Amino acid sequence: MTAIDDLLHAIGRPPSADVIGGVAVTIARRAGLDAEALVAPSLLEVADDAVVGDLPVSVELLGSLHEHGQATATRRRRGSHYTPDDVARRLVQVACPGGPVGRVCDPAVGGGAFLLAAADLLTRTGLPRATIVTERLWGADIDPLAVDVTRTALSLWAGAPCPPDRVVVADTLRHPPPWSHRFDLVVGNPPFLSPLARDTAPSVEARQVLRERFGDACGPYVDSSALFLLVGLGLLEADGHMVLVQPLSFLAARDAGEVRRRLLEQTCLRGLWVATERVFGAAVEVCAPIVERSRRLGPVTRYQGRGVARAGTAPAPSSPGELASLAAPLVGIPPARPSASTTLGERAEVMAGFRDEYYAIAAATREGGPGPRVVTAGRIGPLRLDPDRRPVRVQRRDYDDPRVDLAVLRRSGAKVAAWADRLLVPKVLVATQTPVIEVVADPDGTLMPLTPVLAVIPPPDLVWEVAGLLSAPSISAWAAAHTLGTGRHRGVIKLAAREVRLLPGLDDPSPWSSVARLARRAQEAAAEDRWRSLLIQTAAGADRILGVSAPAVAEWWRRRAGLADPGVGLRRGR
Repeated sequence: MTAIDDLLHAIGRPPSADVIGGVAVTIARRAGLDAEALVAPSLLEVADDAVVGDLPVSVELLGSLHEHGQATATRRRRGSHYTPDDVARRLVQVACPGGPVGRVCDPAVGGGAFLLAAADLLTRTGLPRATIVTERLWGADIDPLAVDVTRTALSLWAGAPCPPDRVVVADTLRHPPPWSHRFDLVVGNPPFLSPLARDTAPSVEARQVLRERFGDACGPYVDSSALFLLVGLGLLEADGHMVLVQPLSFLAARDAGEVRRRLLEQTCLRGLWVATERVFGAAVEVCAPIVERSRRLGPVTRYQGRGVARAGTAPAPSSPGELASLAAPLVGIPPARPSASTTLGERAEVMAGFRDEYYAIAAATREGGPGPRVVTAGRIGPLRLDPDRRPVRVQRRDYDDPRVDLAVLRRSGAKVAAWADRLLVPKVLVATQTPVIEVVADPDGTLMPLTPVLAVIPPPDLVWEVAGLLSAPSISAWAAAHTLGTGRHRGVIKLAAREVRLLPGLDDPSPWSSVARLARRAQEAAAEDRWRSLLIQTAAGADRILGVSAPAVAEWWRRRAGLADPGVGLRRGR
């Protein structure tokens, strides 16, 4: 057990201010320090040092105690999941390749882990600890208790009081920071507040404030943590460095695109860390871009894991869309560069249904009958329809043979009727949130995709060619790299219509005729072994045409698709 585990076990209850204060007083007493001068009054007046006993305690525990003392709903609402001190130390170290720096700021300090890590680094300058805390460190947080915890931790670390104007209560996301100068290093783990979750979405008024401050970077679904990167840019001195922890989705999320663009426009990306293991209490995958405010371009050093271990270098990205690809090798996605000068969207229309279409189809779905067959994402496998032969659930009802009553559907309105008519043509259906790209061809136009299934509509004579193209391992690897972090977890590919349009396409359809025949035979195969063999042949043929002959890509695809072991059935990625 760790020190924090031992302490929590001894306490036997969620730690509140009295426990945090008790730990702080114990630390001061054991070090022969004046607790009344160093511990924040809000903690000192309620301190219960009896809970500590003989357990070992350190200043790094104070922030962890504050996190564990918050109810799960509170932590989620605030996005406050603090950084382990060992991770904070390593990130600060890799952000400062030249050694100690000047002024340091954390715009969302939480429990102070990053400022403590920076303080440790600054001891290498030979400055006294009291000078480091009083002259080199600044921070802010909207949570008054977090501010008191950080001030107390820094004061105990230094053995001298942290000035009240150094770590302050302030909302640096919505309002300009309260400091007039800039900083040589900006660090931290800002709160992750997704606008898609009910308890973390900003109010209409708060969203308006953010739009006024950040302009078009404040997209409707951008996470607040990405906007903190822009806060950090505003705080950063020329040639200064910044490392702020982000959800992995930052690297590819559409609504973070403008933030990525500004970041690469105003800084050089010096490093990129991906936590390839769970680091925080929350089930969120994280990363951290490490940037320098200069235009001295150079290679990007990649880091991975809790130990922030160096994992090679890569050329600097030439566009904001390449950040996710930089991280892909760190999570086991092999590099794949399909040879195509066109995109799929140049040869095919890509359609996606939304809320209105979903509810209209759901209301018109019947068991059996003459209408188009409803296809959900769970009924699509790689060149296989209904691989699991399970009932289909549509709006909390199960169907064995779901069909759309077109007469009922068309009564939903002209817009939905026109949308349905456009779909009842030869096409390829694409599932979402899958380990590899999974498609089925619909050469007769008799399948009705249910949101979030996507429809790719090429010229009718190219349906099987497109199905073969999308079955290429290199296309799946390309998509996995470019959309990394946007799915439920990094083991699935989340595709929207926009991403499908950007997939490498068919430059010249003529070489694809043999792959098209294989794809058709695979989808029509009744026997499992026959389907498996033809699918693998289709995939290999598609990659040959795309100029990819990388065994690592093929093996990665077979493993993700559940095809690596002939004795194991297809693993579903839903």
